[in-house]
Amino acid sequence: QTNDDFYLQDPDVLLNIKSNGVDIDPLQEPVIDFGLVEAGNSKALVFTIENNGTADLDLSRTDAFQVLYSPYFTINPPQQNNLPAGGSTTFSVVFTPECNQDAEALVQIVTNDCTYPTFTFQIEGKTTNLVFDAVIQPTCPAAAMGSIQIDAPADYQFAWENGATT
Repeated sequence: QTNDDFYLQDPDVLLNIKSNGVDIDPLQEPVIDFGLVEAGNSKALVFTIENNGTADLDLSRTDAFQVLYSPYFTINPPQQNNLPAGGSTTFSVVFTPECNQDAEALVQIVTNDCTYPTFTFQIEGKTTNLVFDAVIQPTCPAAAMGSIQIDAPADYQFAWENGATT
């Protein structure tokens, strides 16, 4: 079956969701990739909801927009609770990893669309840890001690180990 087959089933409400201007087809089990995000930072992706039907799309349920199975993704639902025929709005999903990890989740959208009353798609993101260059400058040529300069934001913590044998 094609998407056109489903459009004919319900001419009143027709939900369509896009990512970067491209339709998300729930039959293809899509995966939306956030790419690499540094630990402690965030990346948001914006999605567009379109109502291509002839009746209002109801977005008012308290559970209408959810991210399932990962605490590292949050969803910012649209401001509109009702999307008129021919209308569109946006929502965003934010990936905020805390450490070096890969994360996967499901976005679930529940509406009054009879063809896709529960529209789901997978999201994923990968995390990178920051790597900093350190400059060690001995205070005198024969000393095993010195100073270290690290250019990094103040909210990062570093562990240092001296493996010297003398």
